[in-house]
Amino acid sequence: MAALGKIAKSREAGDEQAAVKAFEQEFMPQVEAYHKGVDEFAALQGQRLNASIREQQASEWTVFWTGNAVVAVLLMLAAVLMVRLASHIKARLRESVELAHAVAGGDLTARSRYRGGDEFGVLMRSMDAMAESLGSVVRNVRQGSDQISGASSEIAQGNQDLSERTERQA
Repeated sequence: MAALGKIAKSREAGDEQAAVKAFEQEFMPQVEAYHKGVDEFAALQGQRLNASIREQQASEWTVFWTGNAVVAVLLMLAAVLMVRLASHIKARLRESVELAHAVAGGDLTARSRYRGGDEFGVLMRSMDAMAESLGSVVRNVRQGSDQISGASSEIAQGNQDLSERTERQA
């Protein structure tokens, strides 16, 4: 800052006019150049700040829309999985109802075709076991009925024989 030295020397020498002239012609242009540089720097920083704000906003919108797209894809995937699950459940329920109707209608040989390891598999195996157990009960009742029928026939035949012998003796 040579201008400040010149102003100081002029004032020490008592030459106020030379000090004012050095101030106006040398020091003030430097101050104005400094202010201009500061203003340009501030404008540049303002431009950079505005650009940074725009970039940040664009980034936020990108994140927002990407997040929404991911959520939409996940919702669609969940909907597809729910439809498939509902279809699976309906098919298994329909099969178990058909099996129950067949057994209720007297078809004790009806069996489930589903052998899954889930709850429906357990239900179907239980229904198969129930049909098998009912079939066993019916077979046992038939055998008992056949035995009773045979015994009844033998008793009837014995009564007939006894009746004939009694008539011959009389």
